Amino acid sequence: MRRELPAAALVLLLLPLTVGAVPCGQRPLTGGTSGSRIIGGHDAPVGAWPWLVSLQVHRGGGRFSHVCGGVLVNKNSVLTAGHCVTGRKYVDPYTWRAVLGVHNLRKHSGHTTRRYIRSITVHPEFKRDTFENDIALFELNSAVRYSIYVQPICLPSAHLYPHTTNGTQCFITGWGRTTEKGIDMLCGGCFPFRAD
Repeated sequence: MRRELPAAALVLLLLPLTVGAVPCGQRPLTGGTSGSRIIGGHDAPVGAWPWLVSLQVHRGGGRFSHVCGGVLVNKNSVLTAGHCVTGRKYVDPYTWRAVLGVHNLRKHSGHTTRRYIRSITVHPEFKRDTFENDIALFELNSAVRYSIYVQPICLPSAHLYPHTTNGTQCFITGWGRTTEKGIDMLCGGCFPFRAD
């Protein structure tokens, strides 16, 4: 069952935290860090969201289709929603691939990187009916190389959520539906956080 919300859209609380040796949340092609620019629900500039990943399933004949968006958390891992994997016939990690550094789903460029998936871990307490614990981790079959088009996102610290107030501005990005047929171009926008 598909949700009415854009399947590829992920709510991103973008914070100036670091992960490992490479600073996370850097947006080299926009000249700032994750919180420096708000895109109002329009086509995103190429490279504006370098941690965004297209998760795709093999449909046969060498064809892959975009299913969900994810975010690169380190050189080997992509975080996504659990509902993207559970309840689908494509639960085998070998039917999936991750496409990084992509802007237009129909036209991959020279800075687009592809990786197959080694394993998929869905939160053990994910509840499909309420979307509680709606999170999954895709382990890539090999590490990606960071570039200005491929960067890790910053993950919020555990103490942040209880202190995030309604109205805090958050970003949403993805290849979700803005028309009946959906879109191929990466889009982004800003909206206020709501705890309920």
